Amino acid sequence: MTPTAIPLARRVAAAIVLAATVILPAVAHGQTWTGVLSGHGAVPANESRARSTVTLTLTGPTLLVQVQWQDLERYPQSFLLYTSAPRYAADRSGVALGLREFSPTQSGTHSERINLAETSAYMASFMRTHGGNVAAARAALVAALDSGYFAIVTQPGATIEIGASLAKVRPARSAGSRPSR
Repeated sequence: MTPTAIPLARRVAAAIVLAATVILPAVAHGQTWTGVLSGHGAVPANESRARSTVTLTLTGPTLLVQVQWQDLERYPQSFLLYTSAPRYAADRSGVALGLREFSPTQSGTHSERINLAETSAYMASFMRTHGGNVAAARAALVAALDSGYFAIVTQPGATIEIGASLAKVRPARSAGSRPSR
């Protein structure tokens, strides 16, 4: 190496280290969305006493969905993640994915890791909307999570008993950090 190449190599190495310390923690911790489901958040709104919380954490291609629910009036038929709130009770046009293998109980918890790099993660209609392309489906889902909607359906193909719009969880600022402008 020439003497002038050494400072350049150090600057490049420093830039790589800086990028890794800024970017990798964000990727490792993922992005998170939450929702508090209720009858008032359902479409159409109803008087269900049931309550639920949902947390979605996206880390790389994996979406971790954690749901806790209590006091459903009927046994759950499906847990659905929409790209936006449905327009009417049986509207399934925006359903991107549904959870599998949950307990059909009126109160319970469920945690499921979904690999968004696999075709089987998505509803068939969502895949068709995106030309059967997994990368396009994943990009559309991730882009829509800020306006996403989660619902628990308790009658086959029909009524949403409880639902909620999702809210992105903003990472806490570390001590000494300044808000961005």
